[in-house]
Amino acid sequence: MEKKLQDKAWASLPEDFRREVREKNKEYTQEMINSRDVVSLSSATGKCIACEELFGRHNLTAEEKPRFKVGDKVRVIARHGVNPDVAGRVDTVTAVSGNFVKLANSTSIWREGSLEPYTEPAASECGNFAEDSGNSHKPEDKKLDLSELLKGCEGMEFYSPLCGKCTLKVVNKNSHGEYVIILLSKNGYSWCLSADGRFDSGELMLFPSKDCRTWEGWRPPRKRWKPKKGDTYYWFDSHYHVRNYCWNNDTIDNFMFTSDNCFRTEEQAKEAAKRVREVLDKYHDEIGE
Repeated sequence: MEKKLQDKAWASLPEDFRREVREKNKEYTQEMINSRDVVSLSSATGKCIACEELFGRHNLTAEEKPRFKVGDKVRVIARHGVNPDVAGRVDTVTAVSGNFVKLANSTSIWREGSLEPYTEPAASECGNFAEDSGNSHKPEDKKLDLSELLKGCEGMEFYSPLCGKCTLKVVNKNSHGEYVIILLSKNGYSWCLSADGRFDSGELMLFPSKDCRTWEGWRPPRKRWKPKKGDTYYWFDSHYHVRNYCWNNDTIDNFMFTSDNCFRTEEQAKEAAKRVREVLDKYHDEIGE
């Protein structure tokens, strides 16, 4: 609809009705900002577009004061519809037009609702975790390179104060050549952290679990070796004698694997048999039977 026709339609409305339309448009915009899934985002976006198509955004927002001005520091809000590569990034406002904002380091035009005011944290605040269960960052956390430590751990569950229990989606380079860590929350919402696990260069926001808030000594779990068809694997019998089979992926082979009695080399099988026997001998000594 042309601007002239939008203005004519808007002017024909009673003032009370115009006020109600503005309030509804604000509700739809807030729904869009708070959306946590594609369906709700599409629904809210459709309502906003319909309002703007009928009455023109300039009429709907004429009485609103811009949230930001040129020179303000803002942060991109992480939500559906926002590229994970830029979610959480801090930038400077260079131009404002109605409810649209231009940023210094972005070629995109941003809606105000996709941004939030940003204040530089005090030096004493960076890395603090005093408000969460009394846990605090250890000095070694500042030297972390989680992008390297977590490679190959895609699909594993971790914990982040940002989104609770989450799954590591990917560790990869973004469009700026920087390594980033993408998390997937339980509700399907994506979060983007820097290579050292920090959100927007502030606090460390990724941990092995809710109860373990340090990466000191943590190592990725190793995947157990599983033979492929035709491979030879070693096992030990009830007399602790080492034997070998050819893997055919049959019932016996899989029983050995699920019973943890499947080894790549004869030496590994011998060592395992030795340790099992030692444990059983020790237990019998303890119970005296």
